[in-house]
Amino acid sequence: KDEFEFNSATEFKRHQESQRCISLNGIEVKSMEELQIANFLYLHQVDFEYESLFPLEREDRNAEFGAYKPDFYLPGYDIYHEHYGIDRNGDVPDWFSTKPPFKTAREYYHHGMNWKQQIHEKYGTRLIKTYSYQNLDGSMLRSLKQQLSSFGVLLRKRKPEEIIATLKKTENFEGFIG
Repeated sequence: KDEFEFNSATEFKRHQESQRCISLNGIEVKSMEELQIANFLYLHQVDFEYESLFPLEREDRNAEFGAYKPDFYLPGYDIYHEHYGIDRNGDVPDWFSTKPPFKTAREYYHHGMNWKQQIHEKYGTRLIKTYSYQNLDGSMLRSLKQQLSSFGVLLRKRKPEEIIATLKKTENFEGFIG
């Protein structure tokens, strides 16, 4: 179910809790779209950290957002990846929240997107971006692959035997097979 299909944050959270998003390598992520990204990276042997702390200097910390934890970090390439939950018009799901002084969730979310972009520009870090609308039109993983390739990330398909061995180690494997 796409996050734009929910009527409230409570409904979305209830759905997420019933549908835990655990990647092939056992990392729990917050959305089905992030799950696709995590699985893509795992299947192409790209090591990543999920929501690891970005090393902000004191003067760059932002009370509106708390600690900055980009969605994905690729330590082998020093690349950050943000996945934004917006549609093609830049709108966010109706149930997204806002904080003063922003009047709408869209304004608040875009403010966060802009802040993150400025942080990456200031620190000279490499940032990959994907969007929810890309998932809906089927271009998200293709875009991710193109961006990774443009930064020189080597994508090598993982061997099926290795994938099976990793899956067998997960807590849900026996229940899934059953």
